[in-house]
Amino acid sequence: MKKTNTKKALTIMFAGMAAVAFAVGMIFITDAVKLGSFRGGKEVYGTVYNYDIRHSTGSKGYICFLNCRYVDERGHNYFTDVQYNFTWQSREKAESIGKAHLDKTVKMFIKSGSCITETEMKRYPVFLSLSIVMPCVAAILLVVPITVMYGRKRSVVDKAVDNDEDYLI
Repeated sequence: MKKTNTKKALTIMFAGMAAVAFAVGMIFITDAVKLGSFRGGKEVYGTVYNYDIRHSTGSKGYICFLNCRYVDERGHNYFTDVQYNFTWQSREKAESIGKAHLDKTVKMFIKSGSCITETEMKRYPVFLSLSIVMPCVAAILLVVPITVMYGRKRSVVDKAVDNDEDYLI
């Protein structure tokens, strides 16, 4: 009786992990689609015109977001933000990074009236591969425990049937 409850609990646990892996995969798919929509876009060079410092509750530090802008020949402004890759423990350090990047040139991609930086575009292959891997992980987390659970039950039943046939002969 306890084995059955343990197997059910393990199956439910793996099903929950599969659901989480699937949901994370869907998030990566949406990010990959968003970034992939800029493939083949026009490459331009904009500038960092400002920065924002935000407190990160997860790392208990500060994150520097660089505000980028490109102005085309018609005078249209394209804006985007990019997170600087480091989380700093002090606000002063994050601000010094932001100040150091002011008026620096940034490679950007423009398509359909929107733009992103090259840094964001470099994340596309990672998001694309994770959007494929995570649903596969979800399938493995769901199928393997169920197969093992029912495979063991069946092998026990098959042995019992084989033993009965031996007695009939």
